[in-house]
Amino acid sequence: MNAGGDAIKLRYFSAPNCSGPFVDLVWGSDATASGHRAARRGKWVVLLEHPSLCYAAGDVWATAWQDTIDPPDSIEFDCSQSTTGVVSCKHVPASSGGT
Repeated sequence: MNAGGDAIKLRYFSAPNCSGPFVDLVWGSDATASGHRAARRGKWVVLLEHPSLCYAAGDVWATAWQDTIDPPDSIEFDCSQSTTGVVSCKHVPASSGGT
C-alpha cells in the first residue's frame, strides 16, 4: 500500500459494505500495511468471497475497494488518499507482482 502522512486505519472485511468479520490493518507513513487471515476454501467447489477493504472515516467505515474474488492466500492493494481524505484502492493482480 502506498501512503504518506498520518497512519490510516484499514480493515479487510469478509463481506461487502464494510460488514462481517474483519482483520485490522494500519497503513502508515512507511507506506506499508499488514495483517493476517485464513482464507476459507471449499472441499470440492470454489467458494467466492465478496470482501471489502475499508478505512476509518470519522466514526464510520468507508469502502476503499470491494469485489467478488477467489479467496487468496495473500492479497496486495495499491491505495491512494485524495486531498479531501477519501481513500481508494485497486487490487494488484498476482500476475502484476501481488499475490
